[in-house]
Amino acid sequence: MAERVTRVIVTALLIFGYTAASAKGENPAAARDIAHGHDLLAAARLEPAGEERESLLSEAVEAFKSGYRWFGRDTRVRALLGAAQGYLMMQTPRRVFPFLWQATPLQRAERTAQQALVLQPDNPAASFLLALIYWRQAMIAKDPAAAMALGNQYAVKAADLGMPLAVPGVLAGGSPHAFVMGNAALLLRYADARGTGQPADLLFVYGKGGNRYVSVVVAMGKAYPLLADAMNGAAVSAFVGANVEPQPQGAPRVVIHAQRNGRLIAESFVWNGEGFASSN
Repeated sequence: MAERVTRVIVTALLIFGYTAASAKGENPAAARDIAHGHDLLAAARLEPAGEERESLLSEAVEAFKSGYRWFGRDTRVRALLGAAQGYLMMQTPRRVFPFLWQATPLQRAERTAQQALVLQPDNPAASFLLALIYWRQAMIAKDPAAAMALGNQYAVKAADLGMPLAVPGVLAGGSPHAFVMGNAALLLRYADARGTGQPADLLFVYGKGGNRYVSVVVAMGKAYPLLADAMNGAAVSAFVGANVEPQPQGAPRVVIHAQRNGRLIAESFVWNGEGFASSN
């Protein structure tokens, strides 16, 4: 029952455009394609492993490919980051001519994230995704040492670029809400959260176990928590999504949607020049 309610909530969010907003100067068509890809990723996260989930992920990758065809380095990086997440979530390869060798979803994710990093070498999301990819490779490798070393290398780079990330055996991860290997990445996408006119702020939401999630905005090399209780995380039954709502005056509102006891709740935050303050 709870899963059905969550699906209904997400469907409503997609219909009313809660997750799709383009910044000033951004190509509207590219923004729509990339937003649609993220909507499909959100829907796929609610599905159990199986054909329906794989179909949604394939559709998401196609949407990100459509976004990639538009000009602009930043636009293409955002499209590549979305596609890499789609591949990372896939369990089976996409179907091609049966006699041709095809890369595994994990290999496709690696190649796509690497391409994003080539276009934008200081991108924290690309470095973070590569850390996840190599950690995943280490879990299935007969000799995990090389993949784990690469994962830690990219994790250190991502942390240096502002991602709230604890690296096994390298960083202590003093923050109680730091992402650690084994946490679930629930949302990773760029938006204009501070009202700069460009989608240069990284919305990052991840599960910490025990029905808790942490949401941050990574900007200017630093992670800014979007939590009333940043030390413990928000206790919910399901994270649903996030959107940025432009305001007539001042900075936009960043809204985090979640489900608690079968009811949709929303927490709003606004950039005040030093961090994101609750505006509920």
